[in-house]
Amino acid sequence: MKGHAHTCTTETSLSNNPEEKQVTSEDTVEKHHSKECPAGCTCLSLNTDCTGDGQNQLQAVPRGMPNDSTSVSLASNHITSISATDFQNLTKMTELRLDNSHITTIDERAFLTTVNLTTLTMRDNKLAKLPENIFKNLKKLSILVLDNNELGKNISKVASALKKLQWLYIRNNKITMIEQHAFAGLVAIRFIHMENNRISTLHIDTVKDLTEKDTCTIQKMFLVGNPINCPCDMKDLQAYLEKNKKRLRTLFGDGIQCQFPADLDGQYLKDVPKNYKCNRVQTDVKVIYEAKPSGGAMTGLWFGGLVIGIILCIALFIVWKKRGCNFRPHSMSYRNIPGNDEVEEHRSLTTDNYGNGSEAFV
Repeated sequence: MKGHAHTCTTETSLSNNPEEKQVTSEDTVEKHHSKECPAGCTCLSLNTDCTGDGQNQLQAVPRGMPNDSTSVSLASNHITSISATDFQNLTKMTELRLDNSHITTIDERAFLTTVNLTTLTMRDNKLAKLPENIFKNLKKLSILVLDNNELGKNISKVASALKKLQWLYIRNNKITMIEQHAFAGLVAIRFIHMENNRISTLHIDTVKDLTEKDTCTIQKMFLVGNPINCPCDMKDLQAYLEKNKKRLRTLFGDGIQCQFPADLDGQYLKDVPKNYKCNRVQTDVKVIYEAKPSGGAMTGLWFGGLVIGIILCIALFIVWKKRGCNFRPHSMSYRNIPGNDEVEEHRSLTTDNYGNGSEAFV
């Protein structure tokens, strides 16, 4: 890392799909059905679509997919594991979607021959960890999505080989820490999404590895929804961001929001007084997130809820009788029903359902 001044600035416009192509009515799209197409899949041109439909779900990666496929989708199935040979013949594949398929394990050799992959999405699975060298041959990978899994360990060693990676999504996992030089190997990275994990601190060197490079590519890092403990563990980072606020003022969007200590909950790191006295209190994030009531406590809660429910029903019945059932109807727009737009996540990642990240690509 060099000590001279750098021109890295994070005040840039947020780009959409880096591979976006506008198709006009004048374009001719060649489509033909391949003779080599497994049951449950549709093979058109170079696209192999094996997406499940809710009733018909694949239990394993199908054999016999066309070897010249460039885009493969196995989303919304019930494929619990990926073996070393599942994709060995798909050497021309550039896009692979494994979303929402109940995947728990992936063999370390699963992507050894898929050297042309540029987009890999594995969100909404049950992955608790990834083999250390699983991505070592993916020298062209630009987009990696691991949202909504159960990853609990830092993925820096896993992602360090991805020299072309620009978008990294690890939102809504169980990651408790980001190691000191976690992203040093990501020389082309532009956006890192870490929202809604269990990260309590971010080391200054983790940020410097991204912002002090000769060629600075990072535009935004997202930490919303993490139990950040500041300023106890982040005074150095606070001072660094203050010193470089002109060129890094949008690196963390509105800023890094504190959750601990309790009297700083909701404040931004940049607004914490410099003379704030840090009374260090041991914060066990694991206890906060994973503490569960005992069986006896659960029984008590269930019984108490039942009693309260009965009382409320009786009270409402009395009010209804007294008012002669004269409740005024309230209009409700279908669009206002909470959760009604969940299907948008399957259509695109353009709008981040978890907080920030409008530059998402798919």
